Amino acid sequence: MCFKLNIVSVHRNVFFNNIKYVRFQGEQGNFSVYPKHSYLFTLIKYRSLLTVIQNNKFHEYFYVLGGITEIQPNYVNVISNYFINIKNLNIKSLISKKNIIEDKFKENKIKKESNIYIEYQKILDKIKFLKSIKNLY
Repeated sequence: MCFKLNIVSVHRNVFFNNIKYVRFQGEQGNFSVYPKHSYLFTLIKYRSLLTVIQNNKFHEYFYVLGGITEIQPNYVNVISNYFINIKNLNIKSLISKKNIIEDKFKENKIKKESNIYIEYQKILDKIKFLKSIKNLY
């Protein structure tokens, strides 16, 4: 038995498909949603992992910067400002980008108030997150 999962960010529809179940890291703890779940609205933990199980062999993992879920018996909506599929994150590439930015900081080519500093913080968050879940995928 399956149900529909709709993952939406501010910028685009990230995922829409039939799934067996989904696992969240909620503000009040971890939980899973299966078909025919009761109605529920809940918050997703900031910097967390959302695991989508489509069938016994296929899993997708999403890095989420918080959000909200609307759960209905045959449908789940997940809304957040930011999602990224874990398979699109490459730790070697992120570390390389981090090192380039750090070199520019050392050379005083970038001020900490710039947009690049914000991007640098996002890169650090992604690296930390990937290291924390490295055994999952």
